[in-house]
Parts: sequence; structure tokens; C-alpha cells
Amino acid sequence: MTNGVDLSVVTVSWNSRDELGVCVRSVAQSAAPLTFEHVLVDNASTDGSADLVEREFPHVIVIRNEKNLGFSRANNRGARGSRGRYVLFLNADTEALADALPRMVAEMDRHPDIGILGPKLLNAAGIWSRDMGDRLPTLRTVANTHLGLDHLRPAGLFRGIVRNADFDALHDCGWVCGASLMVRRDVLERDLWREDIFFFGEDVEYCDRVRRHGFRVCMTPDARIIHYSGKSMAKQSVDFLSGRSSGLALYLRETKGPVTAWAAVRVIRLGYWLRSMRFRLAYQLAGTPASLQKDQRVQQYMQLDRRPRPVKEV
Repeated sequence: MTNGVDLSVVTVSWNSRDELGVCVRSVAQSAAPLTFEHVLVDNASTDGSADLVEREFPHVIVIRNEKNLGFSRANNRGARGSRGRYVLFLNADTEALADALPRMVAEMDRHPDIGILGPKLLNAAGIWSRDMGDRLPTLRTVANTHLGLDHLRPAGLFRGIVRNADFDALHDCGWVCGASLMVRRDVLERDLWREDIFFFGEDVEYCDRVRRHGFRVCMTPDARIIHYSGKSMAKQSVDFLSGRSSGLALYLRETKGPVTAWAAVRVIRLGYWLRSMRFRLAYQLAGTPASLQKDQRVQQYMQLDRRPRPVKEV
């Protein structure tokens, strides 16, 4: 039942007090021409962020989890009670610009065969972000991304799992980033996020599953959303992901087989090790705190259990 609601925005938050104000205000401003609702699913935050939202933004529906359920399970909890014709899963560390949300709704209205739509994601500097997504993982695309080959020119020679060039027209792709991902209601009623994936690759698996059910997955350049990537992860300890299952490893095992998954996991580990060494060297040479912060994020990702087998999260 949509009850005349055009758009439901579902935002999962964990200790995102500093980011939520920007996100919630931008949604209210961008979605003003629409009939919309904003659902915040709080993953047991300890910084008072859920209280702040209830106090300062009474139009937001706040759902409180007793523990951190992870991204997928929290998304599903927010989606199950939503009423919009479309549901936009939007990270807390994002900012919707101008009329981004009405443009996304209009694009979905024009193309009923699109099941999932992503915007043009921008980084904090306002430049298009590689994190938008692009091609589905294979051993080749994983290697191209994690070994940095997709930075080589000409662009497109070594295409990886993320974008290596800007785009200016509606683009069909394998997956779009879960930081901002709009889903059609009839798709959502059949396909929710996979709950045994706690982190990393859940958006890839979700988009591919929707594609296999006959819908297009696209990104549009006409809607722009800033993703202040990494702010939530920066608040987590280095061992936050220790023992958690990698959704990307699970996806590769199930779609490409155990041998490809085994090889891809080792390529990913090598890529992260090389990036860590690069960031540490940059810090030694220039002493920039940003290099240390980037290395910490890499160290967090390296803690994931990348064995290509399913691990049920409790």
C-alpha cells in the first residue's frame, strides 16, 4: 500500500549525529515537491543521534534497534514499514542536492523497466565519485580495481567494478552504490536486501539479483547526491569487521564458483596491502593525517572474513 506516498527514504544510522542534520535537511528540501516520508533506522547508536532526530526533525519516523543489525537487516526493517511507490536507501553521510530526488522519481516513472536507480554520486569536493558502482565482479574486474589497473589510460581499457570515468546520459550498469539506491515498490515486495551479508558487497548482490529477475539497473546523471564517504567507518575501531563475512566473497563463490572466488579474494588482499603500504609511505614522507585515516579504513576492510563461504550473522 502506497497511500499516495511518492517516495520513502530509508536511512540507516550508527553514531551519525554529526552527519544526520545535513542528510535530513537535504532530503526535506529536495523532496519538497513530492509526497514523501523519511524513515531513520538507528543501529543502537550511543551518541544520542536518534534522540536528536526525534527532537529536531519530528517528521522523521525513527526506528530503534537494540543492537547493530548491520546495513542489510536495518534497511529491510525500514523498508517493510514504508509506504512509497519508490524507496530510496540513503546513507546518513549523504547530501541530496537541489531537485535530485524528484528527478530520480521522474526517471523511474519514465522507465517502468528500471528496477533500481542510482544518482550521480559526488565526493566531498563536488567531483564525480568512483564509488557509484559500474560492472559486476569477476576475477578480471576485481583485479583491475584492486590492483589499480582501472586508473590506466585510455579510460575503459581496464574496466573494474567501479567507474573510471564520468557519464552524461542514463547508463545501464551491473550495480549501483548502496549509499543512494532507489528501488521500485513491486521490486521491493519480492526482493529485499540479503540479511546474511553484514557488510561489503551487499549492494552488488542485491542489484544483480534484481537484474536476474528482468529489471534494469541504471544510474542517472540528472540527480546529484554528495557522499561524504567513510565518516561512519572512521568512528569504528580497526577490528570492527573482524570475523564478519564479506558479501563480495560470498557473491563470487555463488556466481563464479569456488576457484574464481579463491583467486579474487587473494587479489583483494594483495590490493589492500599495497594501498596500506602506499598510505603509510605517504604519511612518512609528508606527515599528512589524511594518509593515516585512509590506512585505518583499509585496515578495517582487511579484517573482513573473506573466505568464500556463507557465514550467518547473529
